Amino acid sequence: MPNKLDLDLTKNKKVILSNDAIAGKQTMDLREAKLLRLLIMQINMKDKKLMEYRADIKEVAACLEVDDSNLYRDIQKICENLTGRKLGIKTDNPKNPWKFYPWMSMAEYDGDGTLTLGLNEKIRPFVIELSELFTQYEMIDILSINSFYALRIYEVLKKEFTKRNKTKHVFEFTIQELREITDTENKFRQIGSFRLNVINIAEREINEKTDLCISVDSIKKSRRFIGFKFTIQEKMKSLEALDTDKTTPIKIEDPIPGQIDLGGIYEIKSLLESLKIPCSQTQAERMFTAYAYDLDRFKRNLDYVIQKCPDNPIAYLFSIKDEDIAPKADLPKPKKAEKIKSKKKDLDEPLSAERIQAYLDMEVHHAEDLWPELDVVGNED
Repeated sequence: MPNKLDLDLTKNKKVILSNDAIAGKQTMDLREAKLLRLLIMQINMKDKKLMEYRADIKEVAACLEVDDSNLYRDIQKICENLTGRKLGIKTDNPKNPWKFYPWMSMAEYDGDGTLTLGLNEKIRPFVIELSELFTQYEMIDILSINSFYALRIYEVLKKEFTKRNKTKHVFEFTIQELREITDTENKFRQIGSFRLNVINIAEREINEKTDLCISVDSIKKSRRFIGFKFTIQEKMKSLEALDTDKTTPIKIEDPIPGQIDLGGIYEIKSLLESLKIPCSQTQAERMFTAYAYDLDRFKRNLDYVIQKCPDNPIAYLFSIKDEDIAPKADLPKPKKAEKIKSKKKDLDEPLSAERIQAYLDMEVHHAEDLWPELDVVGNED
């Protein structure tokens, strides 16, 4: 039986989904979609299996803005519907273009105010075993959205925008693609109705309530509407958070959605190079991914590797990636460890604006280039 954990309803945590799942078919209503993403938000990349989560039904209802007068009936209906919902993933087979996976394994209300929910192991490749490109965004960016169509268009635009490292700002979709994304293949058949009830609402909701600012234009071929063009700009939330006071160290910690945390990669590469251990950008990216984004565990293992002095420290670090070799505070303190300490001070110093921009402009390879098994060698030219 899966372990049961408390459902964390913190709104500023991140939802991480594979790009295939975001581009797939999702038939559900808005509250079901939000509850599902609250569950996905709980997943830890180090989890060996998908967990079950329990929560107070009133807290879940408040998060989903379910009226108190219909609390138990509505939550029961949401959970009942969600256990029957499926994720549709496109295939390369023209005869069977979609493959469907159930989202949920169970939903249970025990009568004492506790709701227990579990995701289906069949969706593991799309939420935890992320061997392909994926996208992440903060839950708070969708909780206030009042339209399922806006939520789905936001996710797809976020995917396309961040997949290209935010360097491309204009994206075109056919009407059929948008209908598949928003589950409106049999709704709003007239293009005017589709624009009014899907596109216009999504444009307004995304601009008012998310971290993106978009504008939408129709695409015509001859006199026929064939699609829509979306122009995207990111609101300056993350830049406003930067401290412009030169006396305060600037810490770059916002990950690039759809890729991985540049701050962690930068620190791994800098630590290794400060110890005269050659490490390429690609190796640092793969190392951070191999350690499941756990920078503290990497540092503890690095302390151990320094003491052991293997011939190939990079390969050794990869070989112990699933272990916590030196988890406690009683690590030996060899002389070489002082190197890390002295060099680490450099990483905490304030960065110039030019250096910040150079760092933000660092090339990040697509995830399919990051996850293959690495044939590590001792030194790289």
